[in-house]
Amino acid sequence: MQPHGGAHPDRGEALFGVLESLQLFADDLAIPVKTLETYRWVASRWPAQHCQHGVPYSIHKTLASVQQEVERIHDLARDEQVAAAVATDLLRRPEVAFKAMADTTARHLVNRAQVDQARQAGEAIRERTPALPRIERGRDFIELVSACSVFVAAVGRVLPALRGHAFTAEEKATVARNLGRVRAT
Repeated sequence: MQPHGGAHPDRGEALFGVLESLQLFADDLAIPVKTLETYRWVASRWPAQHCQHGVPYSIHKTLASVQQEVERIHDLARDEQVAAAVATDLLRRPEVAFKAMADTTARHLVNRAQVDQARQAGEAIRERTPALPRIERGRDFIELVSACSVFVAAVGRVLPALRGHAFTAEEKATVARNLGRVRAT
C-alpha cells in the first residue's frame, strides 16, 4: 500500500493518492470502488503469510470483521476499571465463563485473584479483630485459610457436574483415598 496521501516522501514524487489509484484500478476491473476498498481492507487484515489457502474470501472477510470488533473492545477496555466492569459482566454469562476458563492462563489468573482476594479479606479481618489466644494470625495462617477457601471453591465448582454420577468401585476408592489425605493434612 502506498503511504497516506500517495506521495513517496523520500523522493518527493507526487504519485496518485490512494483514492485516485483505487478508482483507476476499479475502473480497469469494472467493479465498484467500494468493492475494491473492501477487498483492500480484508487483505490488510490478512497478510499473505496469515491467509489460509482453500479458505473462501468470505470467511476471511467475516474473521476480519470479528478481529476489528475485538480490537475495538481492547481499545475501549484500556482503562482498568472499564476492563474490570466488562470482564465481570461477561463472566456472568455461563457460556462465556466456560469458554474463558478453557484458557489455562485465564483460569490460573482467576484462581490467583481468588487467593489474593481471600488473603486481603483475611488481612482486613485481622486488622479489625483482636488477636485470639493460641491462634497465630500471621501470614502462614492467612495462607492456610486462603488455601482452604480455594479448595472449597474448586470442589464447589466440580461437585454439581457430578450429581447423579454412578461411581465405580475404583473411583470411590480414589475419592476416599484423597479425602483421607485431605483429613490427614
